[in-house]
Amino acid sequence: MREDLIFRAWVVRHMKLELNNWRFLDIVERDINTIPQNMCENKIKQPTCTTCDNRTAVILLTTIISRAAFADPRTTFLSRIVNGQDAVPNEFPWQVSLQYRSDTTQGYSHICGAVVLDANRILTAAHCVQHDPTISNYEIVVGEHNLAEQSGNEQRRTLSDLKIHASYSGSGGHNNDIAVLILSSSLTLINNLVERATLPLSAQTFTGKNCYISGWGRTVANGPLPDILQKAATSVITHSDCRSRLGLTGLLYLNAQDHICIYTGSNSACNGDSGGPLVCDVSTSSTPNWQLAGVTSWGLVDCPVGSPSVYVRVSSYIDWIGLQ
Repeated sequence: MREDLIFRAWVVRHMKLELNNWRFLDIVERDINTIPQNMCENKIKQPTCTTCDNRTAVILLTTIISRAAFADPRTTFLSRIVNGQDAVPNEFPWQVSLQYRSDTTQGYSHICGAVVLDANRILTAAHCVQHDPTISNYEIVVGEHNLAEQSGNEQRRTLSDLKIHASYSGSGGHNNDIAVLILSSSLTLINNLVERATLPLSAQTFTGKNCYISGWGRTVANGPLPDILQKAATSVITHSDCRSRLGLTGLLYLNAQDHICIYTGSNSACNGDSGGPLVCDVSTSSTPNWQLAGVTSWGLVDCPVGSPSVYVRVSSYIDWIGLQ
């Protein structure tokens, strides 16, 4: 029994050391109690450990890792744009502020980014609305630039429906982290002010293209939300490069079909305002042709600029979006 307790302590200690910088939950008591009573770590008490070997330790660690889940989606998903800068007013006319009603003030405040699909539909991340499906608690704002000031260009709409992908997974790699919001009344689309995003072809990859992320996410950890829309130039990287840079998290949770990654090493949408757009210029001429490559989903804890950020790969959901 003592060997078993020593092994449990070893697992907890090493798991926390190895996974401290990732978005995993720490191992908790219910996880420790699932360790078979006859297992122990031969490196710690080998003379009395007759049932364990290195393979046992590897299998056990793999089992625990595979059970590790991401934390509460309202606190662990992306909500910052690091090393970004103020956007020019109406530079991203497809940008949406998704707002949630406060229980105390009954007023609405920004919680996530989103994207204009057309006059009646908005695209965002499923985790932005999964925690509360009550449509009356949400409204969207388009034509917005400064959350603290009214320019007269804003249009506010409530929702008539909220459609979360039926296969959305709220743990692991958060596959299918996508939702469509149906508006209670149509938007007025205005060139260069409120425009629909251009959806990509299903085969578009965006690797090597000129891309931007935008949103009102925090610019520093635990800091206030910026009033002015932020932007940052970025680049899409390959699935294999992203998986390598994310290490264990990439190995366990990254999915080439569902995810698209960005990385520059100097800024981060790791926390680029959940649900907000990643757009890339696919033009072959001097006139930009911005397409919606991704919707902000998840990244590593503390938003390190030296790690990739993970987005929903919009090109994989063209058919699903069209059906909503």
